[in-house]
Amino acid sequence: MHANTLCYTKHMHSTILIFHIAAMILSLLLMTGATAALFANTSVAAKLARGGVAATMTGVCAGFALLLSSPLGIECLALSAYLAVVMVAYRYAFGMGVASRCLQLTR
Repeated sequence: MHANTLCYTKHMHSTILIFHIAAMILSLLLMTGATAALFANTSVAAKLARGGVAATMTGVCAGFALLLSSPLGIECLALSAYLAVVMVAYRYAFGMGVASRCLQLTR
């Protein structure tokens, strides 16, 4: 890892990495909760999905910052696939965060 790129210190890298990991874990938790909430309450599902997408985008921005010091790896490719899945789910299952457009899994 080249931690000296553009005055990019090891401490900065560690801080961004921790922030990235926390955001992506939060994203996974919120999107899992949103999916489970589709069975009970679409307004809760929409709110959780909005939070999940915000956490995902925060994690993606931190991930781009991490690319300053390291090449694209398999983890980055896996998270890019996760980003695609989250965005498709947000669009089609969660109605872009609007409760009235959420997919209802119960009657």
